[in-house]
Amino acid sequence: MSKVRKLRFHMVIPLLVVFLLLWAGSMVLLTGSTRRTLEATAQQGKAGFLYRVEEQMSFYEKNRHSDRPDAQAWAEALMTYNLNASPLWEVDGGFAWVIRENGEIVMESQITTGYAHQAGVDQGDRWHLDFDTGLDDEGQLALARWIAQAPGASRSGSGNYSLRPTGSPQDSQKQPWDGTFARITGEVCPGQVLIVDRLELVHPDGTVELVTETGHRSAAPVTMDFKFLRLATVLLPVWNSKTGFQDWLPGLEKRLERFREAQSKLSRDVNITFDTAMACDVDALAFRQLRFVYLGTFLLTLAALFLLAHILSAKVNEPVEALCRQTDTGHCEEQNPVSELNTLARAINRSHERMEEQLRRERDFTRAAAHELKTPLAVLRTHAEALREDIDPAKRDQYLDVVLDETDSMAQLISSLLELSRLENGVPLDMEYLDLSALIRSVFAPLTLPMERKGMTLSLDLSEVWLSCDPARIKSAVDNLASNALRYGSEGGRVEVALVQEENTARLTVYNDGPPIPEEHLPHLFEPFYRVDKARSRDLGGTGLGLAIVKAAAAAHGGTCTVANVENGVKFTLTLPAS
Repeated sequence: MSKVRKLRFHMVIPLLVVFLLLWAGSMVLLTGSTRRTLEATAQQGKAGFLYRVEEQMSFYEKNRHSDRPDAQAWAEALMTYNLNASPLWEVDGGFAWVIRENGEIVMESQITTGYAHQAGVDQGDRWHLDFDTGLDDEGQLALARWIAQAPGASRSGSGNYSLRPTGSPQDSQKQPWDGTFARITGEVCPGQVLIVDRLELVHPDGTVELVTETGHRSAAPVTMDFKFLRLATVLLPVWNSKTGFQDWLPGLEKRLERFREAQSKLSRDVNITFDTAMACDVDALAFRQLRFVYLGTFLLTLAALFLLAHILSAKVNEPVEALCRQTDTGHCEEQNPVSELNTLARAINRSHERMEEQLRRERDFTRAAAHELKTPLAVLRTHAEALREDIDPAKRDQYLDVVLDETDSMAQLISSLLELSRLENGVPLDMEYLDLSALIRSVFAPLTLPMERKGMTLSLDLSEVWLSCDPARIKSAVDNLASNALRYGSEGGRVEVALVQEENTARLTVYNDGPPIPEEHLPHLFEPFYRVDKARSRDLGGTGLGLAIVKAAAAAHGGTCTVANVENGVKFTLTLPAS
């Protein structure tokens, strides 16, 4: 059995399902739109990168043909940094590129790049820093975390760390240089490239902070100090002045994984001269961008859900509670704003009316039964008291006859009451298969003489109809109809009895040409002890149980009994299932 809960709870469940489906559908559409926007942004970024490649290629060609003794290496290192320092920060993914000549890789994208000047910003020679040669993935992640969290560093547009001396044009007033300089140990290569073994920051108080130590070990290492240092990593997105890189730190491993995936795409075809590859998780980025929208709209959906459930349940509860209060008065208003409640009110009113009618019938039945028993009991008491006196023997026999008659009358009344009670309570029937027409003839045969004495004529038009029934109770029902026709038929009138079978129904009609029954009495004619003429004596009107027994017997067999005024008389119709 389900738990009993308030209407509001039952309304919340289906509303919750509908609201969540609508919310989920809206979020799917919004996520799809955001995803397409991010994909378009990524493609635009890639197109912009290709434009920068064309621009950098002109500088590359100019530098490689310069008078520098290491012009080729210098041009390659410079172009590598310039291309690596401006990756697709707008998307949460990896972007890689490669340039080949004669099948050999000349330049390729790096995870972490940088450059440094010993004297200051753009003062003196630029040294290009190579971290990827010695850093494994764990080292790359550690260095990216240091860049994201390093204090006292000035920031620029992307995932950069800059160390500048005081007074430089790019000096940040919020983060003034305090005299810290970078100390790098590594291997010097052509083009003023320094493969980093170790990077440290030396602070003015003499303390040394280790930034990273790579796995590369130079054969002839050199140690150099730099006043200006810039580092860039593709693992960090655009710098946010409010939150820095903190929101992006949990995603470093994924970004590194996607960068390696982009690199692997480029390694599959060694015949290309220049190509780019991108591995973007736009779904993850879309979810991250919309996470507050998800949460906010979900909370608003729940709030709207409970508010709507409260309003709707209140609109229903108020008329329901009013309807409950009206039931105490015995009549419910049928003009509620909710049509279903009007239907319920009508059902309650009909039920109350039926209950009142049943109570009235029970009161009438009790009153009538008491009246029917009161008269014979009074007669019995009177004659019993007379018998106690010394009376004439002839009168004694007369009084005893009266006592016996009244006793028989009371016994018949009580027997009829018991039979009616059994039928209404579903007494088991002793079913037999018989010819109903023969049973009817046996009932009307003894009435021939009484009808002749009243000058009445009897007409029997009986078809052979076989059915399964309780013979005693059906005979009692037919006997009551016959007695009723004899009792109320006119002097010198006629009684017509007809039996026909219509499909699976046996239809018995008993007509007498007695006076019509007032229409207002017809619905009550089968009620126990009901009399059309209240002044009739029991001798003329019977006990008032005969027709009630007829209807109960018919109902017990699955049939009906009805009465109707017809031309010049009254007709009773008894229908029973037949085969």
